[in-house]
Amino acid sequence: ALQQLIGLSWKCMRLNNFNASFAVLSGLNSGPIIRLKRTFAVLSSKWKNRLRVLDSLFDYRKSHKNYRTHLKTVHPPLVPFLGLV
Repeated sequence: ALQQLIGLSWKCMRLNNFNASFAVLSGLNSGPIIRLKRTFAVLSSKWKNRLRVLDSLFDYRKSHKNYRTHLKTVHPPLVPFLGLV
């Protein structure tokens, strides 16, 4: 189930639906999910890498600099993360 959620967030990001991608990622980063250490430990490197990329894209440091930089390279149509708009 964890792989499916990471995959959903990844596909939303690839389809330029950043709002849905961020919403799914926020759910994955919630307290009850983060505490599933054994579940995260058995994820393949492919899924861990995708999760790392998504976390990096939506990192809040420097006022979401990575996200804002990425938006400049994306061609419309897109659904921006509404929390920053």
